[in-house]
Amino acid sequence: MFYATDTEQWSYDDGAAWQNIDLNIPAQATQSALEDETDEDSYAAPDMIKLSPGVAKSYCSVASDGTLQANSYNTASTVKDSAGNYTHTIGDDMGNANGSPVLNQEDINGIIRCSSIAAGTYTVHIRNLSQTDTDAAHNVTNHGDQV
Repeated sequence: MFYATDTEQWSYDDGAAWQNIDLNIPAQATQSALEDETDEDSYAAPDMIKLSPGVAKSYCSVASDGTLQANSYNTASTVKDSAGNYTHTIGDDMGNANGSPVLNQEDINGIIRCSSIAAGTYTVHIRNLSQTDTDAAHNVTNHGDQV
């Protein structure tokens, strides 16, 4: 028979006497411990994995008309500002303006770039090879620290 004496101590009856079992249950990692990778003695709870370094903090797929496609994550909205220019709003802001958006465009040969990177927004610009602003479907994955 087992019983808990507190959150880290269990006891069992071995037939002769009660024996204590020290479980050494680690504590849950904090956001800063996950981002800074400073605490190897704690565990990352499933809802905290998103804060680990190297994990995308937001991603989206956008149609050429600016419509946010299904299966996007932590992207609150995308607005087509003008031909080839789209403003993306992040759901849970990044910790600062040092995020690292990774971009790709679909269906055209051209240039895609990002500007006006802030904690909660960034702007995507797409041009064709003639240097004309052009609408195109595109995808963005954003990495960095998150608030």
